[in-house]
Amino acid sequence: MQKLANSILEKLFKCNITAKEIDFLLYIARFQNQHGCVQGVYYRDVCENAKLSYQAFYDVKKSLTEKGIITTQKNYTGDWDITILDNDFSTKESFGRGYINLGHYIFTQENFRKMKAGAKLMAMDILKINMTGGTKYEIGTKKFYKKYMELLSVQKKIVEEYLREIKLFFYVGIKDKKYFITLRDVMKKLVKKTENEQYQEHSVSVALRRNRIEKSNIIERDRREVQTLLRQYNKEISLNGDVAKHFDLATIIKSSLEKINVNEKNKYKWKRILKPKLIHMLLRQELGLA
Repeated sequence: MQKLANSILEKLFKCNITAKEIDFLLYIARFQNQHGCVQGVYYRDVCENAKLSYQAFYDVKKSLTEKGIITTQKNYTGDWDITILDNDFSTKESFGRGYINLGHYIFTQENFRKMKAGAKLMAMDILKINMTGGTKYEIGTKKFYKKYMELLSVQKKIVEEYLREIKLFFYVGIKDKKYFITLRDVMKKLVKKTENEQYQEHSVSVALRRNRIEKSNIIERDRREVQTLLRQYNKEISLNGDVAKHFDLATIIKSSLEKINVNEKNKYKWKRILKPKLIHMLLRQELGLA
């Protein structure tokens, strides 16, 4: 679920957020379920994709927790389950509060990652307005500067600097002492993979890592079949609030390994492979369909 509630953006403006913290949050948010929970956040994945050092990963995770943006749980050795607070979209009513679609192309750009925190927040705010209030943002120049000077607690020259930075992503025109800001055409497209596809791919990767199933032991066709199962039963998982909140593919795959290796007591000698048909059966049992 690639959504970030507008209320969270408001919170980011107020909590002295850093550029690295924004990058961390935007990366993990790509893989959250409808309750805002991201299972199996692995430090190496975050460091590689958000361009953080290993130490920065732990510093940022701690800081976002202290700022009330996320909570973390260490349910498995080696990774964390992270919940983005106040980002639950499990009910129809929750969509009415508004959100930013993180599937926009702008969030994949290296130039966006390189921007300062204030410029990123400005870009996200203008994107939100573009997506909810029409195709362009129309605002008086004085009102524009007053708004972002207050939101970001900076001087006018800093707002001018941020405005120059976001021109990589927005057309910025001026007429009759008003700014007209529109998302550039190339930035209007969404990433190729849907939010469900990204979530499902992530879920499979996490389940394999948590069960120590090596890539060399996986037949790619079997991996695709398991991912197809998540897509096939997406409605059954998402419509049941309690199941959706606690659904854990890693536990189901663990149960499959226990059945495959029922006669082998030494777990170090287990065959760690995927059996899609067995996983399918266990998945149906988990959903109460068997």
